[in-house]
Amino acid sequence: MIDEPLRLRSIANAALLVDFATSRGLSVDAMLHGTGIRPEQLQDPDQEITLTQEIDLTRNVVTGVRDEPGMGLMAGLLCHAPNFGVLGFAAMSSRTLREAAEVGLGYTDLSFAIAPLRLEEHGDETWVVRDDEAVPDDLRRFTLERDFAAMATIEQDILQTRVPVVRVELTLRAHPIYEMFATLLGVDTLMFDRDRSFIAYRSSSLDALLPQANPAMARYYERQCQEVMQRRHSLAGISGQVRQLIIRHGRVSHQSRIAAELGIGVRTLRRRLAGDLRSRQPRPDLVARLERRHPGGNASPALAFVTDSTVANRSLLI
Repeated sequence: MIDEPLRLRSIANAALLVDFATSRGLSVDAMLHGTGIRPEQLQDPDQEITLTQEIDLTRNVVTGVRDEPGMGLMAGLLCHAPNFGVLGFAAMSSRTLREAAEVGLGYTDLSFAIAPLRLEEHGDETWVVRDDEAVPDDLRRFTLERDFAAMATIEQDILQTRVPVVRVELTLRAHPIYEMFATLLGVDTLMFDRDRSFIAYRSSSLDALLPQANPAMARYYERQCQEVMQRRHSLAGISGQVRQLIIRHGRVSHQSRIAAELGIGVRTLRRRLAGDLRSRQPRPDLVARLERRHPGGNASPALAFVTDSTVANRSLLI
């Protein structure tokens, strides 16, 4: 199973998965069954769900469409940069495709990808490598297809043309439908039954300037990404557990119910939440990342994030 099942994710990918499923004739209720996600949440881009909820939803979709090779490809074609809010805009306003990839892969939980993606340099090639080792077996093919198709679709959104691909290596077995992979990615060489999946680009092709490059806006949007991740980082300890229970119960719950589920008293709950609120500090790794990408751009973590302890306190009924 995937690590960190309570890790928070943007709801954008879940909404796109439901759109795909309904386009195949499935009902929203069937797709959300057992996930704890409410239909109205899908309409609010500020909503967050846990990784477990997204996995459960993905499994419902895969089961509902009677997963066959190529289904994930079609799902990935629905993914466009603006669907992912500040992350999409940060990528679109980046200076080069390489910088767009770096920001996109640096904030995976704001994106479509359920498995980690990373850049690797190999001589004159740059690989986008997908690590699906922790993805449940029954979801690997669908999510791999979708992630690579989404990358190709978003790349065209950003660059408005196709970047030449040297080759694509896949852990999947060969199937005629994967000719669509080759067409979509603009590649002649597809290799199957490999140890890992990656897309190989000529390194130089990733350094061309993007048509919508705007360093000031890229810095602004990446700072917004940083603030979201900073707030999610605060979802640790007692306040993080409370946050997950609040999400599960529909955003508002009586504090006595939460305390009971945690096996503590109400006074203890309130005291520990207050302690969490005092202890939260901005993440230095996110601050350093933003400073590296935008030197001199005031990456100071005087961020306007709301700590989870504050959210938890406000969401609990007295």
